[in-house]
Formats: sequence, structure tokens, C-alpha cells
Amino acid sequence: MQLPHYIFVALPFAAIITGNFLHKLLFTGKWQSQQKYFFAVHGVLFTLLWIALIVLLAIPFTTIPWYVVVIAAVCFAGYLLLLMARNLRFPKLLAICCYTSIGLNIFLNTAFYPALLQYQAGNIATAYINKHQLPKEQVTIYSDVVNARRSIHFYSDYFFKKTTNPATLAPGSYVITDKTGYSELMATTSNSAQLLFTGKGFAVTKLSLKFLNPATRDGELEAFYILRMP
Repeated sequence: MQLPHYIFVALPFAAIITGNFLHKLLFTGKWQSQQKYFFAVHGVLFTLLWIALIVLLAIPFTTIPWYVVVIAAVCFAGYLLLLMARNLRFPKLLAICCYTSIGLNIFLNTAFYPALLQYQAGNIATAYINKHQLPKEQVTIYSDVVNARRSIHFYSDYFFKKTTNPATLAPGSYVITDKTGYSELMATTSNSAQLLFTGKGFAVTKLSLKFLNPATRDGELEAFYILRMP
């Protein structure tokens, strides 16, 4: 499986092809009869996207201020007016595409994603490490806690060591681990390892309805621990 940034080199070429197609579709009249179908499909899809955005802003996270939801609803109303407008100086299909893509990205990046990332284990662990000034060179990841949470390396600006052998953990060092690893280390140290922090995280790239539903979210979170070895 390739990382997504490998396709970035193809994006300029894709933009040229897309721009050429849009120019023929919107400005040459070559596919005049097909425009209404493109407009109908995009109009329905963009309407559903705006509705989904408002739901995502209003329901899953109480940390998103209510006025953000109101602003999003006003922008949705603006989209509907644009959708029904008759006289525009530029093609309506292009207008609703730009309006929706820019609008949705602004709300997602300024409201939804910041609220969502509060549940990312890498952010939570990094905040604790930085707040308590733990020496990062003495922090080790034990077990598979990081497999779905590689964000910890990014947000900590440090690539932590990883081990599955408790014997390699030096006295006084710090360990980030999952529930299974916690039980193993406590058994290995005869419960003398010091528990510094307990948190719960979620693989935010794998959103589910159970996670987005506040009533069932807690069951989707996975616990992780920061320990100090004796």
C-alpha cells in the first residue's frame, strides 16, 4: 500500500486535464446538452454535503460553538440562493462547485477537525509529555499502541523508540503502552511501575457512526497509558 502523497506529482497533470474539460463544458458550448445533467447531479450532491456538514457541526462534538452551526446554516442558505439564481456573470455549475468546496473546507478545518483531533491519542500523549517536560529520548512505545496512532511522532516532533521486550526498558524511563502492554508491564514489575497518565484515543482516520454518536462514543475509544519504570 502506497502512501497518499505519492500521487501528488500527478495532480498538476490532472489539473490541466480537468481545466481543459471544464473549459470545453462551460465556455465553448460543445456539450451544451450535458450541462443540465452535470448541474443536477452536482446540485444534489452539494446539497447533501451541506446538510451533512451542519449535522457534523451540531451533533458529535459539544466543543463546537453553537454560533458556528448558525453560520454554517446561513452559508447553506446562501448556497441554495446561488443554486436557484438565474443571472450570474459566470457559469452556475462552476459557482456552486467553488462555493461548496471552499465553504466546506473552511468549516471542516476551523471547527470539525480541531474537535475531532482532541480524540487522537498522539495529540493527547504529546500534550502530557510536553506539559510535564518528559525527556523524549527516555520515552519508549511498548506493544502495538502506536500502530494506529503514528501521529504521536508527528505532533511530538520526535521518533520514539519502540520495543516489545520489557527487559530493554531502563529503570526510570517512560513508556507509552496500550491495555495489554499495561497488564504485561505491571506483571513484569510486580505492580511497581508508576502510572503517570491514562488517556483514551481513537483512530480518527477511521470514523464510524458509533464514534460520531456521543452516546456510543466511549465504547469506541481505546485506552493508553504512560508509565514510569521502577
